[in-house]
Amino acid sequence: MQLRRLRLKNIRSYASAELELTQGTTLIAGDVGSGKTSLLYAIEMALFGFAEVDAGFLVRHGAPQAEVAVEIEHEGHRYEISRRFRRITRKGRHSFELERSTFSEDGATTQYSATELRQRIIDLFGFPDNPSPRAHSDLWRWAVYVPQERMRDVLSQEPQDRLETIRKALGVERYRAAAENAQELASEIRRVAAARVEEADRLHHWEADHSVRSAEIVRLRAERVGHEAKQAELRRDLDAAERAGQELQERLRRVEG
Repeated sequence: MQLRRLRLKNIRSYASAELELTQGTTLIAGDVGSGKTSLLYAIEMALFGFAEVDAGFLVRHGAPQAEVAVEIEHEGHRYEISRRFRRITRKGRHSFELERSTFSEDGATTQYSATELRQRIIDLFGFPDNPSPRAHSDLWRWAVYVPQERMRDVLSQEPQDRLETIRKALGVERYRAAAENAQELASEIRRVAAARVEEADRLHHWEADHSVRSAEIVRLRAERVGHEAKQAELRRDLDAAERAGQELQERLRRVEG
């Protein structure tokens, strides 16, 4: 992604200006208060409106309206984002409201509301979605452009807060969330695996016990068959003994008679 052109009207010290940026590194030099930072504010204003900077600070003093447009080249396409604000007075107090905002892609221009244009910028830059109106301008400030007075804020933060800021700036929040989700999933998988191992152990013990019991059943069945054979043999012997006794009694009667 390459910033190609910046046009601004009534932004800080610039009544009207156009800055064309070529391929490579551009150095902007000047005295304090010459308008270097104003150019960066203007880019942010084109992308996000007055999300971070007060309009009264950014718009040229006394100007009835202000306008800024930024042209970007990305993946072979040309995009231009522009916003125009006008001064309004209510109950003696001055403020600014969005008069017109457009998004152009390869020369095809569409007018959008502030919310719609914000979504187009999110899609173009690949920012993670966030419902907070300031979330993406904050991400822009930490990842692309950090005002010099804000660097002290980062350095003075608590270590954990500073780490959170850097993570957001580098876009690694989503990966941390993915890692946390992966850890939770891994824990669940380990829990299920442990339960499966426990079930497998119980099944193994049951199968071993079943094998022992099956062998015992086979042995008892064999013993029963042996007992039944012995019982049949004893029954035959008993029948033979009874017949022999009857024969002896019959002979005894004949002898006595």
